[in-house]
Amino acid sequence: MKHNNKYHYLLGLLILLFCMQSCFRVHKARRIDINEIDDRNGIGLSAFVFEFDGDYVDFERKTKSFFGLNPNAFIPHSFTTTKLYPKDTLTVFINTSSDSDKWIRLVTLQQLLGSDESEPLPKKYPYYYISVAIKDQFDNDVLQEESIRNQTLMDKLNRYQRLID
Repeated sequence: MKHNNKYHYLLGLLILLFCMQSCFRVHKARRIDINEIDDRNGIGLSAFVFEFDGDYVDFERKTKSFFGLNPNAFIPHSFTTTKLYPKDTLTVFINTSSDSDKWIRLVTLQQLLGSDESEPLPKKYPYYYISVAIKDQFDNDVLQEESIRNQTLMDKLNRYQRLID
């Protein structure tokens, strides 16, 4: 008897939930307020990551100008430059990515009874991210060190973010 009551309670809870909620988020895209240092980029280096909501053509043009790259070529996955810290030749890795919230829409009891008044599915705004990782000629992760070079690089990366966003 007690075992049967559990199923009735669970079934009642599911019906109540089914009647009230028709849309569930199953994946939430990452939100970055300003920027962050992240080490989940797959290349073994820390990265300066920020959300990007600008124009991609402007991003390419301004990135080439900022890092002193050939304006007529594609942005390579990695390149060397002295623009960030003139005393050192640094290797820069720039990656772009995107993500969006994922939702599942269920059929509600109102819809089964014939009412067309359903809540709209939340908009699927894509979130675009830019990730910049930097290493020196000795393969040191310069975003993890505590030094004047790191402070200078962080200032330049903040300036880069403001420039392209």
